[in-house]
Amino acid sequence: LNYIGYDSKEVFYELSEFQIRGYNVSKITRELGNLTDDELEKQNLNTSENLDDKILKYSNILEELAQKLKTRSRRTFFEKKIDRAKSNIGNISFIGEHYLIESIFVLEKFSLMYRAAREFNSNLKDGRRKLLSIHDLEKYPGGKESLTQDIQLLEYFSIHLLTDVWCDKSSLDEPIPLSMFSSGELSMFIRLFDLHEYVKDNSIVLIDEPETHLHPLWIRGYIRTLIKLLGDRKCHVIIATHSPLIVSDVTKNCIVALQKNGNSISQVHIDEKTLGLNYEEVLSDIFYLEESKGRMVNEYENIINELLSANEYDKALEIYSHIADSDTKYRIYLKLKKFKDTSEGNSNV
Repeated sequence: LNYIGYDSKEVFYELSEFQIRGYNVSKITRELGNLTDDELEKQNLNTSENLDDKILKYSNILEELAQKLKTRSRRTFFEKKIDRAKSNIGNISFIGEHYLIESIFVLEKFSLMYRAAREFNSNLKDGRRKLLSIHDLEKYPGGKESLTQDIQLLEYFSIHLLTDVWCDKSSLDEPIPLSMFSSGELSMFIRLFDLHEYVKDNSIVLIDEPETHLHPLWIRGYIRTLIKLLGDRKCHVIIATHSPLIVSDVTKNCIVALQKNGNSISQVHIDEKTLGLNYEEVLSDIFYLEESKGRMVNEYENIINELLSANEYDKALEIYSHIADSDTKYRIYLKLKKFKDTSEGNSNV
């Protein structure tokens, strides 16, 4: 998050009031009525525990969570919801009953978390939002692993309680939701998140042209960010790139330069040290680009030459004023000066 301009000191999850307070128990009972035990067993839920013991254990956990969050207990609601759901579903299998208890337990945990969440009125989204900070989630029973499993369980019944992620940004007075990130910000966030979460020791990571769609400021810090993310892991990272900013951030012994000759591709030896090499030198020495400027500046120079030939000095000067400082601009300046001096000399004769 810091890499793309956001402060990682506080991250919030947006909770869906509709999903938590809606008709989710009815939705779960309907789904359970349509699923076979074979389909349910694929979710690997523990069904070996006695049902009454499980209800008692979960009731105690809800009581402890309510005390931690300093909110009203949900113990009685939990037990009543289970009894009501059982009566509504009619015949339910032993495995289905485990799923029913587990799902209602998860909904009740989130109902407690919802009551403890921060209420926030944002200018970026209409209406009131309930945001749960990462620090609040540390109180979630069973921790991160249990939270992930619970979210996956509800998603099995098409129930999505977490609808957005909000992050602080130093340039704004309020957090901004992930759903409002620019395409470049979102792309970069997802790429780096996947690297952080899924790359293990002894991995080979292949990254193809990471500079695509990225601001030069992000490209410049890309290698440093990769090292911070993966430096402690025993892995190899192979990057295919055409970016001088990436090339100049690694030593030449880390670079394999390839050149296409007809239908064959061969490796090119690099003589220059690359770490810290400036932009134009990377283009000329590594990418063998003789001219580092875009070709349009040459078109502008041709137009200026034509205008001077037609004695249109003022128009030529106007176009010249849009060209950035460079060897090309200085060369055009000399032509303009010569034209001006010659014109003034002729007028004095």
